[in-house]
Formats: sequence, structure tokens, C-alpha cells
Amino acid sequence: MDGRPDEIVRGVDIVGTPIANFSKIIGAADDTDVFNGTCGAESGWVPVSGVSPSILLSEIEVEKSKKSQEKPPVLEPPLHDK
Repeated sequence: MDGRPDEIVRGVDIVGTPIANFSKIIGAADDTDVFNGTCGAESGWVPVSGVSPSILLSEIEVEKSKKSQEKPPVLEPPLHDK
């Protein structure tokens, strides 16, 4: 531990050896969620899907994402009366 408090991060990609991360799982929830995305492969980007419970890892290696994770607003801004 580095003494810093835990925090949620966005806009990062997981790097390193994925199999090594299995040994760092310290907890799992009883929920499930689906991920649909793409994965870089030797042949190019391929669509992937995965299902997993929420997990708590003791440590994970990440790097800043090369693409924006920002999502546009769902609704337009409200109209203001003048």
C-alpha cells in the first residue's frame, strides 16, 4: 500500500498480464454485469463480450486511455425562460 486512499478512476485501460490479475482478487460480489467492447489482436480489432461480478483487486496496472471515456449527455439542457 502506498498510503493514499482508494479512489474510483476513469479513462484508463488495464495493462500487463491479465492472468496475473486473477491472483490479486481479494473479493467478489454476487452481482453480474456485461461488457461489450473491442480487443486489439494481431489481425486487428475484434468485438468481444464478457460477463463478470464486481471484483475487488489488491493491485492492478493501468495506463491513461488513448480514447475519451466521456459520454454525451442523455438529455438536452433544459430551456430557460427569460
